[in-house]
Amino acid sequence: MELYKPGCGPVHINIPLVGNMNNLFNSTEEIEKMNQVKKIDYISYNNNQKWNDVINKLLNKKKILLIIGQEDNLTEKQINYIRKFAEITKCPILTDNLSNFKSKYNILAGPIIKALNSNSINKLLPEVVISFGNNMQERIKELLRGKNIEHWYLSEDGQLRDCFKSLSVLFDSTIDYFFETFNSGLENKYNADGKYFDDWSKVSNAIKMPDMPFSNFYVTREFSRIIPNNSIVHLAILNATRQMQFFELDESIKVYSNVNAFGIDGCLPTFMGQAYTTDDLAFIIIGDLSFFYGMNALAIKHVKNNVRVLMINNGGGAEFHIQPDSNSIPTIDKHIGAAHNRIAKDWAKSLGYKYICANDMKTFNDNIKEFVRKDSVSPIFFEVFTNMKLDGEFCLSVYREMEKSIKDVLEELN
Repeated sequence: MELYKPGCGPVHINIPLVGNMNNLFNSTEEIEKMNQVKKIDYISYNNNQKWNDVINKLLNKKKILLIIGQEDNLTEKQINYIRKFAEITKCPILTDNLSNFKSKYNILAGPIIKALNSNSINKLLPEVVISFGNNMQERIKELLRGKNIEHWYLSEDGQLRDCFKSLSVLFDSTIDYFFETFNSGLENKYNADGKYFDDWSKVSNAIKMPDMPFSNFYVTREFSRIIPNNSIVHLAILNATRQMQFFELDESIKVYSNVNAFGIDGCLPTFMGQAYTTDDLAFIIIGDLSFFYGMNALAIKHVKNNVRVLMINNGGGAEFHIQPDSNSIPTIDKHIGAAHNRIAKDWAKSLGYKYICANDMKTFNDNIKEFVRKDSVSPIFFEVFTNMKLDGEFCLSVYREMEKSIKDVLEELN
């Protein structure tokens, strides 16, 4: 494949130079397994026959799933191309808020991929999944791996990423070229009945969430409902990024997260840099461990009044209480969850931030409107105190409730 790309290579091949090569394999079966070759078609510009072949192949597919990973720079032209592709094929488009893409064929990924499991996903399996963009939620990869599906990956940098372990075609092209070519080839030819999209929609619409106690999930939901249009929102790792994917945001809101690094380091510094580049309101929702790891970033010299920091302080890592057996580890908070009693009040106030706080629904609802004000003369720091154990256990109950809520509609699907 590398020989077909511009520049023709180089190709790196590892060959042992010392030792007995017979010892590399323990059996004939292992040698036969190593001899199996997986073919991945490589398609780039100026290869009209290959483009025609895949277009004709798609004409015979009724279950097409488009997945968009993290994207923060789609142009209006690209958005229109993608929307037209969905109109032609009536395919569901699996996205989350980090995709920064909206259309009437969107399926919000967060709730449905948590509600589905390795068995129930079989009711919604595509014949072809087309994906592009940066990192996507790990759960999507888990659900589609090991299934008998074709994966077509659009890679603008030409790099191969086989996230579902079923890659069959690598498209080395721009988003514009890919969708313009497919739209031209499929329009007035593709016979779309919309059933596959309807099936995804039925399951998505059947999902129910339980009543929420005051928790990090509650804070995220209520915040999602009040974010002003045209803001930027940075989601820290991990619960802020995960939980915000359960709630729809207005398409004018740009959403970011360090999901490729996928660690607590760098969340706050990244956000502070982003906030400086815009005059619009800039929000970050961040956990206590992530905040304290990078708290010095709060003190950069060029802080603007548009900065809004929503810190959920539950005294440690609620992530570790999402596991069903967390209560069986008596020292989980001390040695794994990094439990603490620190607060950010004095640090934020010493740097000139307006500090507000909440520890229950009433104080949160009283202060959230102040937090999202556009006319503040200073940046605002909103520290919300929740309970680590309750946060983790409620999050787990949400997943279980959603899985139950789609059981009946799944059984009705043909």
